[in-house]
Amino acid sequence: EDPTCCDLSPPEFDCALQKEFGKCNERWMLVGNGNGEFCQFTCGRCPGAERPSFDDYENNNFGGDSDDDYGFDDDYFGTDDDPCRCTEDGVSGGVETGQSGCFAISAEIVTSMATNAGRRIGESLSQFFGKDSYEFAKHFGGFWAKEAGAWARENMGRATKRACYVADPQACEDARASSEYVGAAWRSCD
Repeated sequence: EDPTCCDLSPPEFDCALQKEFGKCNERWMLVGNGNGEFCQFTCGRCPGAERPSFDDYENNNFGGDSDDDYGFDDDYFGTDDDPCRCTEDGVSGGVETGQSGCFAISAEIVTSMATNAGRRIGESLSQFFGKDSYEFAKHFGGFWAKEAGAWARENMGRATKRACYVADPQACEDARASSEYVGAAWRSCD
C-alpha cells in the first residue's frame, strides 16, 4: 500500500505520533478536516481494511481504550435528578451542543477549535470590509492555530483531558459556563 494515498496528517503532530498517543479512533480523527479522515494508512483504515464506524465509536466496540482506561464509570451519565450528569442528548441548559457524554480535549483539539473559530471570525470580518472571505478566513485561522497551538503545547503537552456538558447548568455548582454555547455549561470527567 502507498501511505501517501490515504494518510492526511492533522494540523498538529504527524500520524505516527497520533498513533503513538492512541488517537486513531478518536472522533476528530475519523471526521478529519472535511476532505477525508486523518491518518488512514497509519491507523489501518485504508480501503479494504476493517475499520470502526461512528456507532462503534459511540459504543466503544473498536477494541481501543475504554472509559475504564480513563478512570470513568460506565454510567457517567448519572441519575435523572443529578444536575451535574453528562448530557445523553447533547442538550445542556436547553442549548444543543452536539456533544453527548464525556469527550476528549487535547492540544490538537484545542488548536483545531481555535483554527475554526479564527476562520469564522475571518469570514465575518471579510463581509464587514467587503473583502475576500477565503483570504480573511485563512489569515485568522492560521493566526489562531499558531497562538492556540503554542498555548496548548505549553499548558497541556501530550495530556488528554475529558469533559462533558451538564444537563442542568443552573443547578450544577461544579460546572463552568461555556463560552461557545451560551446557556450551556461543562465539567471535567477526570
